[in-house]
Amino acid sequence: MQMEQQQLRRRINEVAQSAEDAKRASYGNAVPAEVRECVDKMYWQARQAREACTPLLQQQQGEAPGQQQAAQPAVDQGQLRGMVETLEQLGDQAVQACRASGNVDPALEQALQRAHGDASALRQQMQ
Repeated sequence: MQMEQQQLRRRINEVAQSAEDAKRASYGNAVPAEVRECVDKMYWQARQAREACTPLLQQQQGEAPGQQQAAQPAVDQGQLRGMVETLEQLGDQAVQACRASGNVDPALEQALQRAHGDASALRQQMQ
């Protein structure tokens, strides 16, 4: 069963926010190169997924209260599913890199685990 368009956009936005939080948590810390690379890749993949929904989000946000909503173009769920699967894989890599380094700020590790969990939950919902 496919997710409703509005719910899908909201969930993609949540995953992207989690990835942004992980990127922010990596600032100013001595982060191993492999972990930083995984965080960066995850962040950019999340941005791409968010941008795939952006025209639809802007259309919704730009409407005046009480104004009828125009028909929204459909989000390509197949394309987004692939992006979310990639996000989940990048999250796996980032969490593994954190564990392997053994020297990562706990706030960054928690942010990565949350971003990975959000991506994983969304992928399962999209099946």
